[in-house]
Amino acid sequence: MPRRQKQDGIRVLPYDWSESALEMAESAHEDAFESHRGLWRIDDQKTGRVVALCYYNNHPYADDGPAPYDLATRPRGQRAREIAAFRAWMAEHGIRELAFASYPDDGYTIALIIEAPADRVDEIERQLELTIDVVRILHAVKSI
Repeated sequence: MPRRQKQDGIRVLPYDWSESALEMAESAHEDAFESHRGLWRIDDQKTGRVVALCYYNNHPYADDGPAPYDLATRPRGQRAREIAAFRAWMAEHGIRELAFASYPDDGYTIALIIEAPADRVDEIERQLELTIDVVRILHAVKSI
């Protein structure tokens, strides 16, 4: 039986976020394609509290190269720089990455799920926007 953990004073079971990340990447690709990128709050169905955030991106840049858009093999593209900068901020501030996935097979859409302590949701949202803006300014490239 999985060990229980505490989050915001509530005991919760550990959760495997990998499948959720893939489902969210697919949903972003199929249902939110025109928005290019966004941030979804993931609520606990019992308490209604935000437990995680999902950042999705349907927006490869010209320097990301042709498909497949694989952040692992092309870490120098614009989108990879944005994700790397945000991951660095997360590590520096004790925010855990829960899962990462891409969809479809070419990796055009990505989804990054991160933990979201209730008292830090707004801070995380602001930092993600700031990180993307700063990286975009420092490495001005065209969208495709």
